[in-house]
Amino acid sequence: MLPALVTWAREGLLGDVAADLYAGVGLFGAFLSESFSRIICVESSAMSLSYARRNVPGAANEFHPMSVEDWIAGGAPAGRTPLDAVVVDPPRTGLGPAVRAWLREAAPRRLVYVSCNPVTLARDLGELVAGGFVLDDLRLFDFYPQTSHVEAVAKLRSPA
Repeated sequence: MLPALVTWAREGLLGDVAADLYAGVGLFGAFLSESFSRIICVESSAMSLSYARRNVPGAANEFHPMSVEDWIAGGAPAGRTPLDAVVVDPPRTGLGPAVRAWLREAAPRRLVYVSCNPVTLARDLGELVAGGFVLDDLRLFDFYPQTSHVEAVAKLRSPA
């Protein structure tokens, strides 16, 4: 299922700068590096980010060993660097209020939201759509057959 999810998630994404938030070991960043000249990876686990540095090739890439909330508070590139795409793969708790507010302000051209919790995904999508994003597509990927667990991937775009 992972190849199907990654292929679908990155379909139609290209540009100059992309951010991989909650990057882990750089799974999405690695695939984004094929379509973008610079990837910004943000991950709170320094150990995971050390693997992301190896998995996401490119001298222009940035790696921030901190929480997404701390990255935003420290001056994330909302107005300074236009983001062509952002991929978020948050924990089950979903996006925090500061992250949702920052996404609305930064208004990346494309936003891909990968979620293991449809309840927090619905909450976050409701706020993002109310803030101007347009939901283009939503798909479920059943990584764990015969359980209640699914991965959901939403594709949104900024109206600007």
